[in-house]
Amino acid sequence: MPSIIAAEFNRPSNYKIVTDLAKEYGVNLDIVILLVAINRVSLDELSEYFVDNLGLDKVRADELADKLRENFFLPILNKLAFLSPNPSPEDHTIIKDIFSKQLLNELTADPVLINALNRKIFMWLSEDLDGAKRQIENAMLNNQETITPGKITVNNEKVPGTISNWLRCFMSEQGAVNFDSLSISEFLSSSRNTANLTAEEKKILSALLNTYRNIKFFPDSMPSDDGSDWAIIPLPIVESADTTPSQLSSQPKEERLSEEEVPPQASSGAVAPTLDADRINKINQLKLLLKRYGEDSIEGQAIGEEIAKLEHGQ
Repeated sequence: MPSIIAAEFNRPSNYKIVTDLAKEYGVNLDIVILLVAINRVSLDELSEYFVDNLGLDKVRADELADKLRENFFLPILNKLAFLSPNPSPEDHTIIKDIFSKQLLNELTADPVLINALNRKIFMWLSEDLDGAKRQIENAMLNNQETITPGKITVNNEKVPGTISNWLRCFMSEQGAVNFDSLSISEFLSSSRNTANLTAEEKKILSALLNTYRNIKFFPDSMPSDDGSDWAIIPLPIVESADTTPSQLSSQPKEERLSEEEVPPQASSGAVAPTLDADRINKINQLKLLLKRYGEDSIEGQAIGEEIAKLEHGQ
């Protein structure tokens, strides 16, 4: 199974939906999740499956099928469609919604999901650099998701530990233009507000601060001038996918399911070959570099030639 599908299905927030429903209805849902993912059971057949295989009566089976469909399957399929390399008119709105209301879920996501989201962000930046930066930054500054349960002190005021307030906290202590690695490390290790945070909370806060820096000061915040190792949301240093419970697993390339075994809702655009996605991402990064150097410069001409090669699959 393509790794991006397995990663989205196994996202902890999604997995919790399934475990909560399984507990509520006294059934094991792991098998049916797999059967739907490999197109053995359709979403319209869920209720019938629950009656025939899990012993639920028709009323409870219909109820569970509706909850699983609306709260689990459809959001996942919509997210996979968004994360595909194919552009959509809704992409910019979805990205803004993520940064304003769902960022915490992405900061801790599987690397394959972070990579896919970063590709979408770079696509927007390549189309409208200043507009994309401004809208994403504003979304973060107004994000009310809670990172830490306790209150923090910002400008002598006790406030909730939200994304918005933690960004304000950093800027009040370190300055609004001092978003380098050293200042972030100093803040995490020496601020009174971070003194009692757990290691996991500091890790998430570090990812948040680096994400804000990467978008606010883009492209100067990137580690190279050639597009290599670029990321807006930083990738975790250690992958933890093997240590968490999972409903689905991705198979080695030679064992991946054939096209007809991929969910029809996802195969129409939610998943594309890794090479295509990487090529599109590289093209978008080069277009950003082209804006910096200009098309008529020597560097710009070289970049333009490289873009043309990539666009023609060379």
